[in-house]
Amino acid sequence: MVVGSCGTYRLKTRPKLPTYWQKGRKDYQILYVANGKTHFWFDGKEEIVSAGHMVLYKPEEIQKYVYYLEDNPEVFWIHFTGSDVKNILAYHGISLDEHVFYCGVLPDYKALFRKIIQELQLCRLMGTRTISHRCSTIF
Repeated sequence: MVVGSCGTYRLKTRPKLPTYWQKGRKDYQILYVANGKTHFWFDGKEEIVSAGHMVLYKPEEIQKYVYYLEDNPEVFWIHFTGSDVKNILAYHGISLDEHVFYCGVLPDYKALFRKIIQELQLCRLMGTRTISHRCSTIF
């Protein structure tokens, strides 16, 4: 598995932050709602996702979601790809047929995402981007 990017969003003053990928992306994305709630659209229907849930997007799948300041969202996200991603997700009980799954509100998740973010920053300086060992602990 190769991580392309990883990060976090927390709104402090901006009233909303919309994201819309009409044709999706070429990689997978998992978003972890660490605090508050976020608004996602799947098959044209809005679903409000609260803290303790993760959202999975597959490659080339429409991505539409909005963070609102009033919802106090804190979201961590990761984009990844690889020839064995389907098997890795299945091994960890993550269905490709579902978008939203509950994983709990755990400080460990936030810490793991922060470690991945830090490693990506360091890897960009050193020229490598493979950090699958950290990703497998998130799932």
